[in-house]
Amino acid sequence: METTQHTTNVEPKGPLTIGKIISDTSKLVQEFSREIIIITAIVYIPLNIIGEFILANLSGESSLEYFRVSSKMWTTLEMFIGIIAIMAVIVMLHNFLDKKEKMEWQDALRKSVSLWPKAFTTQIIHGILLTFLFILLIVPGIIYLVYWAFIIPIIVVLGKKNMDALEHSKKLVKGDWWKVLGWFIVLGVLTIVLGIVINIPLWFLPEHIVIDILGDTLFDLSFMFLTIGSFLIFRNLNETKGAKDVLDEPGK
Repeated sequence: METTQHTTNVEPKGPLTIGKIISDTSKLVQEFSREIIIITAIVYIPLNIIGEFILANLSGESSLEYFRVSSKMWTTLEMFIGIIAIMAVIVMLHNFLDKKEKMEWQDALRKSVSLWPKAFTTQIIHGILLTFLFILLIVPGIIYLVYWAFIIPIIVVLGKKNMDALEHSKKLVKGDWWKVLGWFIVLGVLTIVLGIVINIPLWFLPEHIVIDILGDTLFDLSFMFLTIGSFLIFRNLNETKGAKDVLDEPGK
Protein backbone atom coordinates (compact mmCIF):
# COMPACT_ATOMS: atom_id res chain seq x y z
CA MET A 1 0.00 0.00 0.00
CA GLU A 2 1.23 3.44 -0.91
CA THR A 3 1.54 5.76 2.11
CA THR A 4 0.96 9.28 0.79
CA GLN A 5 0.42 12.15 3.20
CA HIS A 6 -3.21 13.31 3.39
CA THR A 7 -3.09 16.81 1.86
CA THR A 8 -6.68 17.12 0.65
CA ASN A 9 -8.70 19.10 3.18
CA VAL A 10 -11.99 17.20 3.40
CA GLU A 11 -13.67 17.28 6.79
CA PRO A 12 -16.82 15.12 7.17
CA LYS A 13 -17.90 16.53 10.53
CA GLY A 14 -20.05 19.58 11.16
CA PRO A 15 -22.77 21.21 9.05
CA LEU A 16 -22.90 20.00 5.48
CA THR A 17 -23.99 22.24 2.61
CA ILE A 18 -24.35 21.51 -1.09
CA GLY A 19 -21.48 23.93 -1.73
CA LYS A 20 -19.18 21.98 0.58
CA ILE A 21 -20.28 18.66 -0.93
CA ILE A 22 -19.45 19.88 -4.44
CA SER A 23 -16.16 21.45 -3.31
CA ASP A 24 -14.98 18.36 -1.39
CA THR A 25 -16.11 16.02 -4.17
CA SER A 26 -14.13 18.06 -6.70
CA LYS A 27 -11.03 17.91 -4.48
CA LEU A 28 -11.26 14.13 -4.19
CA VAL A 29 -11.88 13.71 -7.92
CA GLN A 30 -8.69 15.68 -8.53
CA GLU A 31 -6.77 13.72 -5.88
CA PHE A 32 -7.86 10.35 -7.27
CA SER A 33 -8.26 11.18 -10.96
CA ARG A 34 -5.68 8.62 -12.10
CA GLU A 35 -7.05 5.81 -9.93
CA ILE A 36 -10.67 6.56 -10.88
CA ILE A 37 -9.85 6.51 -14.60
CA ILE A 38 -7.97 3.20 -14.29
CA ILE A 39 -10.70 1.50 -12.23
CA THR A 40 -13.44 2.79 -14.53
CA ALA A 41 -11.57 1.54 -17.61
CA ILE A 42 -10.86 -1.90 -16.14
CA VAL A 43 -14.43 -2.50 -15.00
CA TYR A 44 -16.61 -0.59 -17.43
CA ILE A 45 -14.92 -1.11 -20.80
CA PRO A 46 -15.60 -4.90 -20.75
CA LEU A 47 -19.11 -4.19 -19.43
CA ASN A 48 -19.79 -1.71 -22.24
CA ILE A 49 -18.37 -4.05 -24.89
CA ILE A 50 -20.81 -6.74 -23.76
CA GLY A 51 -23.63 -4.21 -23.68
CA GLU A 52 -22.97 -2.86 -27.17
CA PHE A 53 -22.90 -6.33 -28.72
CA ILE A 54 -26.17 -7.22 -27.00
CA LEU A 55 -27.77 -3.99 -28.23
CA ALA A 56 -26.51 -4.66 -31.76
CA ASN A 57 -28.57 -7.86 -31.78
CA LEU A 58 -31.69 -5.87 -30.83
CA SER A 59 -31.55 -3.52 -33.80
CA GLY A 60 -34.57 -5.16 -35.44
CA GLU A 61 -36.80 -4.93 -32.36
CA SER A 62 -39.49 -2.31 -31.76
CA SER A 63 -38.57 0.82 -29.81
CA LEU A 64 -40.52 -0.34 -26.75
CA GLU A 65 -38.95 -3.80 -26.76
CA TYR A 66 -35.50 -2.29 -27.33
CA PHE A 67 -35.95 0.04 -24.34
CA ARG A 68 -37.30 -2.76 -22.12
CA VAL A 69 -34.50 -5.21 -22.90
CA SER A 70 -31.72 -2.60 -22.80
CA SER A 71 -32.92 -1.28 -19.41
CA LYS A 72 -32.93 -4.76 -17.91
CA MET A 73 -29.55 -5.50 -19.46
CA TRP A 74 -27.84 -2.40 -18.06
CA THR A 75 -29.39 -2.92 -14.62
CA THR A 76 -28.14 -6.51 -14.55
CA LEU A 77 -24.66 -5.65 -15.81
CA GLU A 78 -24.39 -2.81 -13.29
CA MET A 79 -25.39 -5.15 -10.45
CA PHE A 80 -22.96 -7.86 -11.48
CA ILE A 81 -19.99 -5.82 -12.72
CA GLY A 82 -20.33 -2.05 -12.35
CA ILE A 83 -20.76 -2.19 -8.59
CA ILE A 84 -17.16 -3.44 -8.32
CA ALA A 85 -15.83 -0.10 -9.60
CA ILE A 86 -18.13 1.91 -7.35
CA MET A 87 -17.09 -0.02 -4.24
CA ALA A 88 -13.40 0.16 -5.18
CA VAL A 89 -13.57 3.97 -5.30
CA ILE A 90 -15.37 4.07 -1.94
CA VAL A 91 -12.76 1.72 -0.43
CA MET A 92 -9.99 4.12 -1.52
CA LEU A 93 -11.79 7.18 -0.22
CA HIS A 94 -12.57 5.58 3.14
CA ASN A 95 -8.95 4.52 3.60
CA PHE A 96 -7.68 7.94 2.52
CA LEU A 97 -9.93 9.98 4.81
CA ASP A 98 -9.64 7.68 7.84
CA LYS A 99 -5.98 6.61 7.72
CA LYS A 100 -4.40 9.55 5.88
CA GLU A 101 -3.03 7.03 3.37
CA LYS A 102 -3.61 6.58 -0.34
CA MET A 103 -4.43 2.98 -1.20
CA GLU A 104 -3.22 1.41 -4.44
CA TRP A 105 -6.03 0.94 -6.95
CA GLN A 106 -5.16 -2.77 -7.24
CA ASP A 107 -5.74 -3.26 -3.50
CA ALA A 108 -9.01 -1.33 -3.71
CA LEU A 109 -10.24 -3.55 -6.54
CA ARG A 110 -9.31 -6.72 -4.65
CA LYS A 111 -11.16 -5.46 -1.58
CA SER A 112 -14.15 -4.55 -3.71
CA VAL A 113 -14.28 -8.02 -5.25
CA SER A 114 -14.23 -9.57 -1.76
CA LEU A 115 -17.26 -7.41 -0.84
CA TRP A 116 -19.17 -8.30 -4.01
CA PRO A 117 -21.30 -11.13 -2.50
CA LYS A 118 -22.62 -8.76 0.19
CA ALA A 119 -23.38 -6.08 -2.38
CA PHE A 120 -25.09 -8.53 -4.72
CA THR A 121 -27.48 -10.02 -2.15
CA THR A 122 -28.23 -6.59 -0.66
CA GLN A 123 -29.05 -5.17 -4.09
CA ILE A 124 -31.34 -8.13 -4.84
CA ILE A 125 -33.31 -7.47 -1.63
CA HIS A 126 -33.24 -3.73 -2.30
CA GLY A 127 -34.55 -4.22 -5.84
CA ILE A 128 -37.34 -6.61 -4.82
CA LEU A 129 -38.57 -4.33 -2.03
CA LEU A 130 -38.44 -1.20 -4.19
CA THR A 131 -40.30 -2.94 -7.01
CA PHE A 132 -43.01 -3.99 -4.56
CA LEU A 133 -43.27 -0.44 -3.18
CA PHE A 134 -43.49 1.12 -6.64
CA ILE A 135 -46.17 -1.39 -7.66
CA LEU A 136 -48.25 -0.46 -4.60
CA LEU A 137 -47.87 3.29 -5.06
CA ILE A 138 -45.21 5.49 -6.62
CA VAL A 139 -44.81 7.71 -3.55
CA PRO A 140 -43.67 4.95 -1.11
CA GLY A 141 -41.19 3.81 -3.74
CA ILE A 142 -39.69 7.28 -4.02
CA ILE A 143 -39.58 7.69 -0.24
CA TYR A 144 -37.66 4.46 0.30
CA LEU A 145 -35.45 5.03 -2.72
CA VAL A 146 -34.02 7.97 -0.76
CA TYR A 147 -34.07 6.15 2.60
CA TRP A 148 -31.97 3.34 1.12
CA ALA A 149 -29.58 5.56 -0.83
CA PHE A 150 -26.49 4.65 1.22
CA ILE A 151 -26.50 0.85 1.17
CA ILE A 152 -23.27 0.56 -0.85
CA PRO A 153 -21.07 2.77 1.40
CA ILE A 154 -22.63 1.02 4.40
CA ILE A 155 -21.53 -2.35 2.97
CA VAL A 156 -18.01 -1.05 2.33
CA VAL A 157 -17.44 0.97 5.52
CA LEU A 158 -19.56 -0.84 8.11
CA GLY A 159 -19.55 -4.35 6.68
CA LYS A 160 -23.33 -4.60 7.00
CA LYS A 161 -25.47 -6.33 4.39
CA ASN A 162 -29.02 -7.17 3.38
CA MET A 163 -31.72 -5.78 5.71
CA ASP A 164 -29.13 -4.50 8.21
CA ALA A 165 -27.69 -2.24 5.50
CA LEU A 166 -31.14 -1.03 4.44
CA GLU A 167 -32.17 -0.31 8.03
CA HIS A 168 -28.94 1.55 8.79
CA SER A 169 -29.36 3.69 5.67
CA LYS A 170 -32.91 4.58 6.69
CA LYS A 171 -31.68 5.55 10.16
CA LEU A 172 -29.13 7.95 8.65
CA VAL A 173 -31.62 9.59 6.29
CA LYS A 174 -34.51 9.82 8.77
CA GLY A 175 -35.14 13.44 9.72
CA ASP A 176 -33.12 14.70 6.74
CA TRP A 177 -35.09 13.10 3.89
CA TRP A 178 -35.80 16.31 1.96
CA LYS A 179 -32.26 17.57 2.45
CA VAL A 180 -30.77 14.30 1.19
CA LEU A 181 -33.14 14.30 -1.79
CA GLY A 182 -32.10 17.85 -2.66
CA TRP A 183 -28.41 16.99 -2.43
CA PHE A 184 -28.86 13.98 -4.70
CA ILE A 185 -30.84 15.98 -7.26
CA VAL A 186 -28.10 18.63 -7.48
CA LEU A 187 -25.32 16.01 -7.65
CA GLY A 188 -27.29 14.05 -10.24
CA VAL A 189 -27.79 17.09 -12.48
CA LEU A 190 -24.10 18.04 -12.21
CA THR A 191 -23.10 14.46 -13.00
CA ILE A 192 -25.26 14.37 -16.13
CA VAL A 193 -23.91 17.75 -17.29
CA LEU A 194 -20.35 16.53 -16.69
CA GLY A 195 -21.06 13.36 -18.67
CA ILE A 196 -22.41 15.39 -21.60
CA VAL A 197 -19.48 17.82 -21.56
CA ILE A 198 -16.76 15.14 -21.60
CA ASN A 199 -18.59 13.37 -24.44
CA ILE A 200 -18.81 16.46 -26.68
CA PRO A 201 -15.56 15.69 -28.61
CA LEU A 202 -17.00 12.30 -29.61
CA TRP A 203 -19.98 13.98 -31.31
CA PHE A 204 -17.67 15.10 -34.13
CA LEU A 205 -16.34 11.60 -34.83
CA PRO A 206 -17.93 9.12 -37.27
CA GLU A 207 -20.28 6.51 -35.83
CA HIS A 208 -18.51 3.33 -34.80
CA ILE A 209 -18.96 0.74 -32.08
CA VAL A 210 -15.60 1.74 -30.57
CA ILE A 211 -16.80 5.35 -30.27
CA ASP A 212 -20.03 4.13 -28.67
CA ILE A 213 -18.09 2.07 -26.12
CA LEU A 214 -15.80 5.01 -25.35
CA GLY A 215 -18.80 7.33 -24.94
CA ASP A 216 -20.53 4.90 -22.58
CA THR A 217 -17.33 4.58 -20.55
CA LEU A 218 -16.94 8.36 -20.28
CA PHE A 219 -20.50 8.59 -18.95
CA ASP A 220 -19.63 5.87 -16.40
CA LEU A 221 -16.55 7.91 -15.46
CA SER A 222 -18.67 11.02 -14.89
CA PHE A 223 -20.98 9.10 -12.55
CA MET A 224 -18.05 8.64 -10.16
CA PHE A 225 -18.73 12.28 -9.22
CA LEU A 226 -22.11 11.18 -7.87
CA THR A 227 -20.51 8.17 -6.16
CA ILE A 228 -17.98 10.35 -4.34
CA GLY A 229 -20.52 13.01 -3.42
CA SER A 230 -22.94 10.44 -2.00
CA PHE A 231 -20.12 8.84 -0.01
CA LEU A 232 -19.30 12.20 1.59
CA ILE A 233 -22.96 12.70 2.49
CA PHE A 234 -23.05 9.22 4.05
CA ARG A 235 -19.85 9.91 5.96
CA ASN A 236 -21.20 13.16 7.38
CA LEU A 237 -24.53 11.63 8.41
CA ASN A 238 -22.78 8.67 9.98
CA GLU A 239 -20.60 11.01 12.03
CA THR A 240 -23.25 13.52 13.07
CA LYS A 241 -25.88 10.93 13.98
CA GLY A 242 -23.57 9.13 16.36
CA ALA A 243 -22.95 5.84 14.56
CA LYS A 244 -20.36 3.94 16.56
CA ASP A 245 -19.81 0.88 14.39
CA VAL A 246 -17.54 2.27 11.67
CA LEU A 247 -14.76 -0.30 11.28
CA ASP A 248 -11.06 0.26 11.02
CA GLU A 249 -10.86 -1.70 7.78
CA PRO A 250 -13.38 -1.44 4.92
CA GLY A 251 -15.78 -4.37 4.93
CA LYS A 252 -14.36 -6.12 8.00
